[in-house]
Amino acid sequence: MRHDVTTADTTVEEIKQRAGALDVLQRFGINHCCGAALPLREAAAAAGVHVEDVLQALASAGVQP
Repeated sequence: MRHDVTTADTTVEEIKQRAGALDVLQRFGINHCCGAALPLREAAAAAGVHVEDVLQALASAGVQP
């Protein structure tokens, strides 16, 4: 399911396909290969980072849905 905006429930797979997103995911140590099916909330928790920080960084980088 495609979201209109990037949220904590958007999958890493959906997010990583957006321009600029991969750099942000890598900076936070979010697994974008094996963990791509996870919602961002779970992937961020697995990486030990706050999902709100990742969402802020994605927005600051201009990552669009």
